[in-house]
Amino acid sequence: MKTQKKVCEFTLNIGVKNHDVNSDTFLTSLTCITEIIGLINSDLSPTRKLEVRVRALNEGSFECSCFIQDAVTCISAVFPAIAHADLGYYKELITIIVDILRIKKFLKGDNPSKEEIINIGEGIQIKLENSDGNTIIIPQNTYNYFQGNQAINNAVTRNFEKLNSDNDVSTYSIKTEGTEFHSDRNDFPMLQQKRIIDEKETREVIQENQSLSMFKLVWDASNKWGFVWNGLKIQAYIKDDNFFKKIDAGEKFAKGDVIIADIKTYQLYDHSINNWINDSYEIVTIKDHLPRAEQVGLTIE
Repeated sequence: MKTQKKVCEFTLNIGVKNHDVNSDTFLTSLTCITEIIGLINSDLSPTRKLEVRVRALNEGSFECSCFIQDAVTCISAVFPAIAHADLGYYKELITIIVDILRIKKFLKGDNPSKEEIINIGEGIQIKLENSDGNTIIIPQNTYNYFQGNQAINNAVTRNFEKLNSDNDVSTYSIKTEGTEFHSDRNDFPMLQQKRIIDEKETREVIQENQSLSMFKLVWDASNKWGFVWNGLKIQAYIKDDNFFKKIDAGEKFAKGDVIIADIKTYQLYDHSINNWINDSYEIVTIKDHLPRAEQVGLTIE
């Protein structure tokens, strides 16, 4: 017996003056979004087959009502646990796409000037700062797709290349319940810029006000110093010129001293475990120096 499929609706809105749009523009945009959905789904749930369907078009600007459903007709009978989670899973796919587009618009074609890993009760998040000093918080898994998946970035580029080449299009948006991305024609040239991802898939993450205990002191900037950071022994270059000026001025540092500093971590993406791995470190700014506690001698009479 066939069961009612649960679906997640989302809307593509291509802003035009009349209720019609070039068919190539519409099909290219829909194909690109469908491709991105497939790429993310193949990563999150490789054995799951989804399909994107289009409802009858609405009046007004060219607004296309779409929905996602499983391609398997009797999925709830075969995989009841999966069927129960359908709506949340579908919405996660669209939310990831919306956030990828938000990141690209936010960064304006540049790399982030700063990245910071934070925990705010909703899993690991990435706080990004753009060239204007503005910040945005994005789930880490979404940022990984933006940073590490060339096929997804290529589909985004093709989508906005087609929209930008059609002079009748003034705006573009995609939305589902609780989340939305909107752009206008001024954004299209930047959004169509192609991102070439380094084959090594590297990134830099800065964490501020970290406590590091010194265990290897070398007194110059050309060698790595040794620190204990969050229970892990690391070696890092110190890039803070003011720190070395303090050494030259006679400030004393010793093994066991603690510094409060901003640390930059260079990470490589490991596809075998689908995660980022710390590769090397730099101490960017030293904000405070806490000398180790000295032992007090006891006199026994």
